[in-house]
Amino acid sequence: PTFVQTFLMTYCSKTFRKLGELLTGVAFSYGTLEQAVKWHFPELWVGSK
Repeated sequence: PTFVQTFLMTYCSKTFRKLGELLTGVAFSYGTLEQAVKWHFPELWVGSK
C-alpha cells in the first residue's frame, strides 16, 4: 500500500474508534439517565410509555 492509503486507513480507523467511543459513551449515559428516571420518577416513566 502507498503512503496515502496507509495514512487514510490509519486516519479512518482512528476516527471510527473515536466515533465508537462517543456512541458508547452516549448510549451509556442515556442508559444511566433512563435508569435514573425510572428510579426517581416511576409514575412519569409509566405515563410516557
